[in-house]
Amino acid sequence: MNINVDLNLVMLILSTIIILVLFFYIRRRTIKNSITNIFFTTIVLMLIWIVPLIYQILYMHKFDDVNPILFDYVAYVGICFLPVSIFFVSQIFINTKVKLKKFRILFIIPMISLILLWTNDSHHLFYKEYSTNINDAVLGSYMNVHIIYTYGLLLFSIFNLLKYTIKNAGFFSKQSILIVIGTLIPIVVNIFGTFNIIPMTIYITPICFAFTILCYAIAIFRFKFLSIAPIAMQKIVDRISDSFIVLNENYIITDFNETFLHTFSFNPNDIREKSFFKLFDKNNHFKLNTPLFQENLKKIQHSNKTIEFELPINAISKIFSVEMSNIFSKNSLLGILILFKDITQHKNDILTIQNNQNMLIEQERLASLRPNGWGYCT
Repeated sequence: MNINVDLNLVMLILSTIIILVLFFYIRRRTIKNSITNIFFTTIVLMLIWIVPLIYQILYMHKFDDVNPILFDYVAYVGICFLPVSIFFVSQIFINTKVKLKKFRILFIIPMISLILLWTNDSHHLFYKEYSTNINDAVLGSYMNVHIIYTYGLLLFSIFNLLKYTIKNAGFFSKQSILIVIGTLIPIVVNIFGTFNIIPMTIYITPICFAFTILCYAIAIFRFKFLSIAPIAMQKIVDRISDSFIVLNENYIITDFNETFLHTFSFNPNDIREKSFFKLFDKNNHFKLNTPLFQENLKKIQHSNKTIEFELPINAISKIFSVEMSNIFSKNSLLGILILFKDITQHKNDILTIQNNQNMLIEQERLASLRPNGWGYCT
C-alpha cells in the first residue's frame, strides 16, 4: 500500500469516527424535531458513503481480483441522496417545516443515477472506465447529468444556508463563520485537486464533506443558528410589555422575550428547549394550572381561533389574561404563541371601583333610613 492510500484510509476512518460521535452527541443532547431528524438522515447518508470506501481500500490491498466499483454500488446511495438531504436541511432552516410530497421530484435523478450505475456493465452510461483516481476515470455520457444535478442542488442549498444565516445572525457571527468554513473546505480541496496540487481521488470529497457536516452541526446544535431571530426583531419583542413564549408541537419552549424572563424570574439558559410543563413543575411556587393549559393546548392545535382565559399566580401576586394562538406558515404548524397579559392593575382598579360603588350604595341606603329632621332639636 502506498503512502497516499494509507493517508486516505486514515482520513476516512477519522471522518467516520467524527460522524459517529456527532450522531450520538446529537441523539443524546438535542430534542427530536424536523431539523434533528433530517440531520440524522444526512449523517446516515454520510456513513453509507464513507464506510464502503474504507472496505474498498482494504479489499484492494488484499485482493487484486476484486472489482472496486462494487463498493461504489453501495457508496453511491449516500452520494446520490446526500444533496437532497442537505436541500431539506436548508428548506427546514427557511420554513421550519417542509412537506416531503412537495419535493418528490428531487428523488428522480438520484434513483436514475443508482439504476444506471448498478447496470453500468451493460451500457457504460455512467462509467466507460472506472478508477479510484478521478483523473484516470473515463466518464459516461450520463455522468454529466448526475454531476450537474448533484452540485447544482448542493450549491443552491448551501447558498440558502449562507444567505439566511448571515441575515439572521450577521456575517461575522460564529454561526456564519462555521457555515462559511464548512462550505469552503470541499471547494478549496477540489480546486487543489483539479490543478494537481494534491492527488485527486474519490476519497477526497467524502473526507471534506465529513468536516463540512461537522461545521454545520456545531452551528445548528451548539450555537443554535436555526432558532435565532433577526436582531432587530428580537429587540422589538424584548420591549413588548407583555410576556410571551413560543412552543413547538411537543410543547418545547423555542422562543421568549425579556419580559417573560423578568416576570417569572427565569434564566434564559434554563428555559430554552425545555418542556413547558416540566419547567413550571420544577418551580412549584407558581402553582400552574396544568390541566387547564393541557386542555387548551390540545384545543389550539386543531383551531385557528385564539383561546383566552384568566390565570392568577399568587406567588408573584399577579393576574394574567392568557392568549394562545397558532403560528402557521403554508398550512404547516410552526409553533404555539402564548401571550401573558398582566391585568393585575386592571383587576385592582375594577375592584376599587366596585368597592367605592358599594360604599356609595350603602351610604344612600343608610341615609334613606333616617327620619326627617333626625338629629335636630325642635
